[in-house]
Amino acid sequence: MTDAKGPAMPGPELQALAACLSGSGLAEDSPQIAEFEMRLASMAGLEQPGLATTSASAAMQLALTGLEIKAGECVVLSTLCEIRFVNPVIHLGIRPLLLDVEPAGLSLDPEALATFLDAQCLRRGSAWFERESGRRVAAVVLPHIGGLRPRRRDVLELCHRHGLALIELPESLRDAELASSAADARVLDFSHHEPGLGGGGALLSPHASVIQSARWWAGLCRSVGDQGPSDFGFQYRMPALLAALGNARLERIESEHSTQSQSHGLPTTLLPFGPAVFAHHARRAWRIPEGSSFAACLENLFPAGWTGERLPLPLHRQELYAGFLSGSAPVAERAWQETLVARPVRPVARAPHLSVHESRSLVESGGRSPL
Repeated sequence: MTDAKGPAMPGPELQALAACLSGSGLAEDSPQIAEFEMRLASMAGLEQPGLATTSASAAMQLALTGLEIKAGECVVLSTLCEIRFVNPVIHLGIRPLLLDVEPAGLSLDPEALATFLDAQCLRRGSAWFERESGRRVAAVVLPHIGGLRPRRRDVLELCHRHGLALIELPESLRDAELASSAADARVLDFSHHEPGLGGGGALLSPHASVIQSARWWAGLCRSVGDQGPSDFGFQYRMPALLAALGNARLERIESEHSTQSQSHGLPTTLLPFGPAVFAHHARRAWRIPEGSSFAACLENLFPAGWTGERLPLPLHRQELYAGFLSGSAPVAERAWQETLVARPVRPVARAPHLSVHESRSLVESGGRSPL
């Protein structure tokens, strides 16, 4: 992280960046990227290395591609899913099917999913299709919101029963159940959910074929060793510098989250939405008390070292996704108006401010100079 008044990056991060710059670590096959992908997979309880990407949207697009979901098919999402995970669906020509959320976890409602599959879909062989459009229903997307627990087991059971792939969107690398997830793909967002890692995203999967396919598609836009974009377009792979920064910060973030995830210091004017389920989770969903407002809650949060944000505008209220909602979404409508997601403000770490000469010397030494 940096301060508006100047650089404020701790020594380990500077050393990791300098080592990356001074070596041959800028290519897509750099050891920094490989190490970061292995460490992410290990934290998620997977043996198959993940795929580090430039953004969560890139990871989501590669997840859909790796799972072989084709244009014209359907993916089920909750209408409170964040738009950066949904835009890749539209981009690939896949049709989003929006459902309401359940009140306890604000994630996809299993009852709404079961009703949709039973009433509006029919089975042909091993696949399920929308009765009206004839489109194949290929996958379900399960987001995590505000540190609350989605009804994963119920959704997973429905996916298994109907032969649907499950894409999970964890908010934190330290979600207690992340290592036990049976999702076919997990998409991580480091820009919004793990900002301490510097940005980007990642795709994790227990299926080697999913990662291999996603890696192949990601490589089409830029071959190994070629630093210029090809005619294919977008760069999906995480830059080596960002991976090096992530490697240096993973251990420090572990201890920071352990402290930040505690609710001490939160104003008592906020109403608990539900019990916090992740011991190392910094994001917490709270109800805005009746008679109060979002702005008033923010005024109480800031002095205590916290900030807050609203839930995303329900997708069915947005022009691009109008017409994709199945049924109604009363729970999502109410939650969007009365919920605040609070998170602690991460303190900016202080480090010696380096001159241009000192920075150049550090790079030339491979990061071995003392700071």
